[in-house]
Amino acid sequence: MVLASPRSANEHLINKGCTQKAVELPPCSADATGESWSTLNAKIAALRDKTVAVRERLVVGPLSSFSASHPLGYSQADRAVVLGEGDNPLRFWSDSAFSCAGDESRLCCNTPAFGQTVIATGVLKEDEGAFGLWGLKDAKVCTVPARGRRGSR
Repeated sequence: MVLASPRSANEHLINKGCTQKAVELPPCSADATGESWSTLNAKIAALRDKTVAVRERLVVGPLSSFSASHPLGYSQADRAVVLGEGDNPLRFWSDSAFSCAGDESRLCCNTPAFGQTVIATGVLKEDEGAFGLWGLKDAKVCTVPARGRRGSR
């Protein structure tokens, strides 16, 4: 991790904040359904290029790039928002990409990704440049209402 010099500390996002507002996801309809990514992944060959509905947690994925290219000398980072955790989460292709970008002090995301359960519907595609990396094209995402919270019925 590169630390900023005292004169450049004010340029960090921790001090400047995020300029981009995260777009809230709409709630899912009561009849919306989807399968977990692990269930779909087990039958992936039959689902290639087909529209699928995935019910999974929306999280900030692994670090996708990290560079020290900022003129003030601190590092910039980009992370994708993905479905599911672990070594092989399901990604969103760029046509419907959710992402986070920033520096080593803070990442600013264009959608909330706090581990909430969502249903994402889109065309299942494999990344042609990286074997085993899958994503959804033209994805539509909605949030699943939390159930069983204390005090709710």
